[in-house]
Amino acid sequence: MSKFIRLLTLTLALVCTFISCKKDEDAVYGGKPYSLDGTTWTSSMSDDGEYTSFRFLSGMQYEKRILDKNAVLTEIELKGRYDIVKHDGKWRVRLYRGNDPRYGMYVDFDKGIMTDQGEEYRKQ
Repeated sequence: MSKFIRLLTLTLALVCTFISCKKDEDAVYGGKPYSLDGTTWTSSMSDDGEYTSFRFLSGMQYEKRILDKNAVLTEIELKGRYDIVKHDGKWRVRLYRGNDPRYGMYVDFDKGIMTDQGEEYRKQ
C-alpha cells in the first residue's frame, strides 16, 4: 500500500510539474488585451504641427482624427471597424474601412503604446 501511495504522489508531482511548464497561450508580448472601447491613442506632434489620433468607439468602431498643434480637431479622416488578433507573438489591432484593411498596429497593452511603422501612439 505504501508503494502505491508513493507512486501516486510521484505521478501527481510529475503531472503538476508538466502543467506548470506548459506554455501559456496568452503569454505574448504586450500583456493581456482589454477592450479599446472609449480609449484614444495619440501620436507625437509631427513636423507640420499636427497630431494623429485614433479614437475607439463602442461596437468595435474607430475614427482616425487629425488635430492641430493646439489639439483642436481639424479633420476626421477615417471611420470603420477594428479587431484585435495575435500576430507573430504580439497583439495587433487591425483597422478596416468597409471590408478593406487600412492599418495594422502592434499594441503593448502593459505600456499603453501602439506602433505603426515606427510611429508611436500613446494611450490618453
